Amino acid sequence: MKEHGERRRPPRKLSGIRAVAQRAGVAVSSVSRAFSPDESASAQMRERVFEAARAVGYVPDGVARSLRRGSTSTVGCVVANIANPTFAQIVTGAGQSLQSHGYAMLIANSAEGAESEGAQLGVLRQHRVDGLLVSVVDETSRDTRAQLDAVMQPGVLLDRDLPGLDHFGRVLFDHQAGIAEAIAALAQLGHRRLAFIGGSANVRPTRERSGAFTKGCAELSITGTTRCGTYSDAHGEATAQALLTSPSAPTAIIAGGNQILIGVLRAIRSLDLRIPQDVSVVTCDEVPLMDALNPKQAVITRDLLLLGRESAEMLVSMIGGAPARTKMLPVNFRFGPSCGRPNSERS
Repeated sequence: MKEHGERRRPPRKLSGIRAVAQRAGVAVSSVSRAFSPDESASAQMRERVFEAARAVGYVPDGVARSLRRGSTSTVGCVVANIANPTFAQIVTGAGQSLQSHGYAMLIANSAEGAESEGAQLGVLRQHRVDGLLVSVVDETSRDTRAQLDAVMQPGVLLDRDLPGLDHFGRVLFDHQAGIAEAIAALAQLGHRRLAFIGGSANVRPTRERSGAFTKGCAELSITGTTRCGTYSDAHGEATAQALLTSPSAPTAIIAGGNQILIGVLRAIRSLDLRIPQDVSVVTCDEVPLMDALNPKQAVITRDLLLLGRESAEMLVSMIGGAPARTKMLPVNFRFGPSCGRPNSERS
């Protein structure tokens, strides 16, 4: 028996989704349906729930809002190595464009691993991103291909090409044109033995560059040696060391990436060779600090920021209903003091 004068506790105030349900006179499950794309919720019931939500000051969380809109306003981006200046520039360009359209970007770094890449793609799909920008590590990876085949959202491949993946758009670089210009310039200087040190042949840039290199050398009756491996300074150094100490050493080397270039320069220095007096050097892709090299580097250059921007613009248009398509971007050769006439003693 309660003592005389004891104050009754006020009823507990409901909050959140339960408060909305009570005010609207519906079940909590009905409120959930109203804030989701569930077609079983009638327009009248939705309006009733929304009015109750406004009255009690309830705001659904981001996931609920995105489900109701059918959009998360986020885009997933998978790259091999965000620490690499090449990918950093691509991501920067894409981010600038996506931000202007109201999209945020979730970046997944596959750390140069195909298995990690497949897992990262799966995670981004689970996060219900509105679209994907993808630069795969290995175009032959079954795990990666399986994840890409399962993608229902719009997607764009960043200078990658996987046959049969027709629901993805592509923004590609014309690598063949850049390589052809570089070979022609070296041939004009008098070089007759060239080498191309490339990264993995399991990605489009290496295949396009090495193929163009072989073709260009054959057309100009030049001896061309191709060595593909990994996009690493270790590969560049070991390969350049072996080539430059062989009986028929090349008088010019084309490095197929900025990491490979570091190894090539290290090998040249360890052999006490001079650039360009003993060996001419061309690299692919311009990166920060390139101007600090002495002599200044000749570069097969492509606009990586443009790749990011164009890929993002294409993806936004596909999210809006546009079909997948392919766009080609230019690649150019910029001559530099790292290229000179071949040393007669090494020719």
